[in-house]
Formats: sequence, structure tokens, C-alpha cells
Amino acid sequence: MFACRSDTGASWKAVFLWALLLWVLALAVRLPGTGRDAPQTDELSWMRRSGRIISLIKAGNFSEATSFLWHPGIVPALVMATGQVSAKLIKRAIRPEAGADVQIDALRVSRISCALVSSLAPAILFLLLNLAVGWQAAIIGGMLAALDVQQVAYGRIAHLDGVFSVLVLLTISTYWYAVERNSLSAKVGAGIFWGLALATRTFAVVLIPIFFIYKLLRMMLLPAQGDRGDRSLLSISDIWTVLIGQTLMTSIFTRMRHYPSDYKLYLWEENSAADWIYAAGSALQGHAWLVFCFVLSGLGLLWLRSRRVEQGTPSRERRMAAFWWGLAAGYIVLTLTAFPAQ
Repeated sequence: MFACRSDTGASWKAVFLWALLLWVLALAVRLPGTGRDAPQTDELSWMRRSGRIISLIKAGNFSEATSFLWHPGIVPALVMATGQVSAKLIKRAIRPEAGADVQIDALRVSRISCALVSSLAPAILFLLLNLAVGWQAAIIGGMLAALDVQQVAYGRIAHLDGVFSVLVLLTISTYWYAVERNSLSAKVGAGIFWGLALATRTFAVVLIPIFFIYKLLRMMLLPAQGDRGDRSLLSISDIWTVLIGQTLMTSIFTRMRHYPSDYKLYLWEENSAADWIYAAGSALQGHAWLVFCFVLSGLGLLWLRSRRVEQGTPSRERRMAAFWWGLAAGYIVLTLTAFPAQ
């Protein structure tokens, strides 16, 4: 059980430089030959899917931009789509005479885009280990991750696994940091990264029991005296971390808005509450003003919460209660509107 160290023995400038060097090292072994390897079936499929996402977004059809995907894979598809659009813009800037007919090697660009993102994994691992065990051991761990043959193979193809590993690692890192430093903002970040991981592969749901076991072992093995971390087994912030992730996933995976059965397939939920959310979302789809009022109320409550008052006063307790009730109400409404009717 590693505690978060306050002094890692290296300046943050040196830490940032090492992280950058590890990213460059990972790129150096992933980028060569991306245009020579024969295409795989899944690569061609995801390349076409990313192109379709571009077309739907350009047409302004945001509510169905990812509805055609049978399983999420949204983040890697967006990475590939961004790479294709960027490559066309760059080539058009270099060769303006080509006009709108500029051609690119879409498969190679998609591979390079995935490699650019997947190569972040060694740098992220280094930053995590730097806080846990110090910078010397962190450098070794980062280099092993950068040069790992299997990671290199998955990171240089136009597929889901390379990007997915980065999102999972970001989720683990931010949640670990949030628990060790008792940081609410880091838990919000963990919820966001977990939602993006869910929107790539729903298998990321297994992180929930893993984090639960981690907090249980932490409570059992780490002495309470001098511990400034989160010692609760399940806190309100943990619940909101999960809710943030699920809300983000269901918001960007637009297929969830059109097929109620996808509750069971992607969120593993089959209950009356899920049915009610879908039905209520269908009823609320035409009442944007109501959502606006709730959001405005939530912003007002956040402003009240941000005002400094003495700890432990009745005023502070009332504001805290208003904050949590307002956040709950805002979450319910925003979740409902993620599931409009057909």
C-alpha cells in the first residue's frame, strides 16, 4: 500500500521533463512503419466509423453522431477522426492548389493518431509512480512501459486498446491521488476519465469493485494516525464519481438515447428505475427551459457554497445541505435529458 509522498526528491520541472522524454521514447518505437503494415479488419472498420462520425458532426446531426456504433469505442474513434481532419487541413495548407480534393492515407493517419495518444501511458505511469515510490523507480517503470512489446503492438494500430489503456491509467491515477490527498476535484477528474473509459469499452466498470477493495485494504493496513487521506469505505464523493462517469458515457454515446435495451447491454442495468429514467427523459425532451432553471439554480448553490464562512456554523451546515440537494436535483434532470424520445 503506497501512500502519496509530499517530497519525491525531484523538482517538478525535472519530473515534467522526464515525462516528456518518456512520451517521446514511446513514440519513437510506435510510429515507424505505421504505413507499411497490412491493415487489419478491425482497423478498416474503425477507420470507416470515425469517418462517419465526422460526416454526422459536419452535418450538424449531433444527437445521432455515435448512434450507429454497436459498442462504444467513441474516444478512439474521435481520436482517429480528429487526426484525419487535421491531416487534411495540414496538407491543404501545404498544397493549397489541391483545394477540397486533397487526399490522405486515412489508415496511416488513424494509426499515428492512436499512437500519439497511447504513447502517453508511460508518462502517466511515471507521474503516478513518482508520487508513490519516488522518481528513480518511476523512471524504470515508465521505460519498461514505453518499451513493452505488447503495449507497442496495441499502441500502433487504429483500434481501441491503446487509447483505452491510457484512459484506464488516468482513472486509476486520479482516483488514487484523490483518496490519498482527500481531494474532491481529483475525484471529479476520476469520474470524467472513467466515463471516457466506459465510452471506449464498458469493461471499465470493473474498476468500481477494484477501487472498493483498494479502500478496504487501505483502511485495514494504513494507520489512522497521521493519515490525511480519505478513510471512508464509501463516501458521497465516491457515489458522485460513479454518477459523473455514467452521465458522461450516456451523454456522448448517443445510441443510449434511442434504444432502451442498451441499458442492459452497456450499463448492466435492468430495473424499474432505468425504465423510469428513459420514460421521464422522453417526456422532458421538449422542456429545455426547465433544465435551464435547474442548471441556474445549481450554479447559484455552487456560488453560495464557495463563499467563505466559519467551519461548523449553522450557516455553513445549511449551505452544505442546500449544495448536496441542489446537486442531486441537477444530476437527475441532466440525466433525464440525456434520453430524449424518438
